[in-house]
Amino acid sequence: MEFISARPDVVRSIRQIEFLRYWLRLRIQADGRTPRMHDFQPERIDEERSDLVTYQIDWAESVPRIIIASSGARVAEAYGRANERNAGLALGDFIGADAVPTVVPVYHACIDRRLPIYTITNFVDNEFHPVVYERLLLPFADRDVITHIVGSLKTISEDGRFQLKNLFVADGNGFPAPTCFVIDQYSAARVRSGRGDDSGIMEAGSRAENC
Repeated sequence: MEFISARPDVVRSIRQIEFLRYWLRLRIQADGRTPRMHDFQPERIDEERSDLVTYQIDWAESVPRIIIASSGARVAEAYGRANERNAGLALGDFIGADAVPTVVPVYHACIDRRLPIYTITNFVDNEFHPVVYERLLLPFADRDVITHIVGSLKTISEDGRFQLKNLFVADGNGFPAPTCFVIDQYSAARVRSGRGDDSGIMEAGSRAENC
């Protein structure tokens, strides 16, 4: 799977931009080390709970296991797993075998690179509305060991409406391949100032986010 080197301005959702900037500031304050999970306390995070999923990284085996540690209501609905006890499941068991080849490597890239990963995946709902799935993954560590990933998961349609239920359920043709970015280009001075790399932000804010 190819990951394109990118600046923070590749991210389009306003809330995801806020989370990314907060993470980058923590990393700068830590002299380039991966931030700790308990330091991640951005404003208005409670408003985003339905679009956030926290994953715990289990290092008991040679390949780290990604375990769902919180309930993201909207992503559960998209995978047809709403109202189920999903916390504690391995990511691969939650998403299903058809989605594993194009989903799990994205999370392992976040672990291996210790940097934010951003992906864009195109879907069509069962009423043929185009839907864009934008996923931002932020890694967290304790004593240089990756312990958690926080995922901000946005589903957006230029049509202004779409059906979320079962949107991510594979139809037998597998899961669409995402376009993947690793956020490894940024200016510490701009992040500290709060400006970031802001090109395109107003355009992104004009879209209809179903969140």
